[in-house]
Amino acid sequence: MHKLLFPLLFAFSSPLYVQAQHCPFDGGVIVVIKLTGPDGRPVTNAAGRIFLAEQPNPKADSCTYANELLQLPFDLPQKNLVEKYSGTWEERASLYLKDCIFNQPGYFVVVLNHAQHRCMVSVNGNYRYDDRHFDIRRISDTENKLLGKVPANRLYPLCTATGKWSRIEAIEISL
Repeated sequence: MHKLLFPLLFAFSSPLYVQAQHCPFDGGVIVVIKLTGPDGRPVTNAAGRIFLAEQPNPKADSCTYANELLQLPFDLPQKNLVEKYSGTWEERASLYLKDCIFNQPGYFVVVLNHAQHRCMVSVNGNYRYDDRHFDIRRISDTENKLLGKVPANRLYPLCTATGKWSRIEAIEISL
């Protein structure tokens, strides 16, 4: 009897355990900025002009899966967080985004995958993860202006096991 009970118990509990471990946002990290103009009002038309730019990194060409200095555009949360990942985490991201302060005018986001957040470098057949460091820059054909640096504590993991998205705070930048 015990020989039959154990395999049955294992068979019925395994799928529940596996589902409980799954996080669709695992490895994803978000950076949020809040842009205001000289008058203190939210800037709403900055998409495509403000970038998350990796600080000079001599190892960038050696990083696995993201092997270059990164320069990623900030955009509206709906676009960079929901629409960009259409068909994968769109429904869940839309649900979590409803309760976030950064789902308002003046807020822009960049989502980094694991390889963009941490540089994975092969060392003697093993891998080492080195944190990448980022600036916020306004970039155009005639300008490349530093607007601020991204502190390590403002790179927020998206996996809800680390907390609700409402914990995510924006880096405030006045243009």
